[in-house]
This record gives sequence, structure tokens and C-alpha cells, in this order.
Amino acid sequence: MQLGSRPRPRPSLEVLGEARLEDGLISTLALDFDLCWSPRTGGAQAVVLVASRGTYREDLARLRSRTGAPTVLLLGGADLTDRVRALEEGADDVLVAPYDGSEVLARLRAVMRRTSRSGAEVFNVDDLEINVEHHVVRRGRRTVSLSRTELALLTTLARHDGAVVDHGMLNREVWGAPKSKALIHTYISYLRAKLDGPGERPLVHTVRGVGYALRT
Repeated sequence: MQLGSRPRPRPSLEVLGEARLEDGLISTLALDFDLCWSPRTGGAQAVVLVASRGTYREDLARLRSRTGAPTVLLLGGADLTDRVRALEEGADDVLVAPYDGSEVLARLRAVMRRTSRSGAEVFNVDDLEINVEHHVVRRGRRTVSLSRTELALLTTLARHDGAVVDHGMLNREVWGAPKSKALIHTYISYLRAKLDGPGERPLVHTVRGVGYALRT
């Protein structure tokens, strides 16, 4: 008797937070993931964190103290400032209530694709070095500390070897979903502030109306 191939194991998804997910959302996530409701030995491969405006910063800090797994934050009652702050403080993506199950699943797939790229990449632009595998960025003799989103943005620019990367490409490669040009510009500003020290040559360039490029 010929045996069929074994089904592929599904990635584990840790579901955390102060509110219970609706049954429909749980069923949708279970299409792709093996769900767990508490930290597991060895860590889950992705996390959904449900939090409120008053607790998400503390929840993210506690989560990031024990795992760097790709995380989608489901946030209740939040504005643009909260969404930007959540991304800056460790969330890989943020959705504000009410959430649609298919969108949550799509966002999880996107953040996992971004973090599962082969890490054997090192980019050098002038005196800037980006080691993707080890998540280390250096400018000259100093180490540059970047958030996960900032590193993803910088790496995307570096992969295009000095070419201009438009807003649509940045949306797909960094966030996996449409974001406003204002939000992208905010993150570009964060990058410039961290990369360019006094007297150092600016490396992130704006091409007005098109996008951004990383080059000397």
C-alpha cells in the first residue's frame, strides 16, 4: 500500500491578551496555525496580542522581554499616535478594532514572510553596514539601534541597490498592507535621525513624489 505524504506541520501561534477573540476569528486563524493560549516551550512562531489603549505598551514590553516572534497587535480604541507608538515599541503590525478575520490572517502571513527571509545578507553603503542575519546596523564605529520596522525599512531600501523604492513597494515589503505616505515619511525620519550623526553624509534620499533611495 502506498502511503500518502504527511501533512505539513502548521506554525504555532500564541494568542495573548485581556479580551477573548471571537469564535469566527479563532476559526479563521486555525486555518493556518496551531493555536496556543499560553507561552510554550521553545516559543511560538508568531503572536497575536489583544490589548487596549491603556495597556498595550506594558503588554508589548513584557512580550518582547521573552520573545522576538512576529507579532500582530489587535488594539481597541486607538488613534494614529497609538498605532505608530505600538509599531515603534515592538509590534510588527497593528489592527484597530473592529477586526476582520481574513485581514488578521493576511497580516500574520505577511509578517511571517518578512521575518522568514534568508538572513545571510550584509549590505554596505558608504560607512554603513547592515547585517540582516544578526539584526546589527553599524555606521562607522557606532552601532545603530533600530526597531524591527525601522530595520525592515532600511533592509528593503538596501536590497534595491541605490534604486528608488516607491511607496507601493515599501507598503508591500515592510508592512504587507497599504499605509499612508505620512506614516512612511515618519519612519524615514526616524531612520535619518538614527543613521546620520553630526558631520556624516546623509544616506537616505527622498525622490519627491516617487519614494526613497539608500545611496551615497
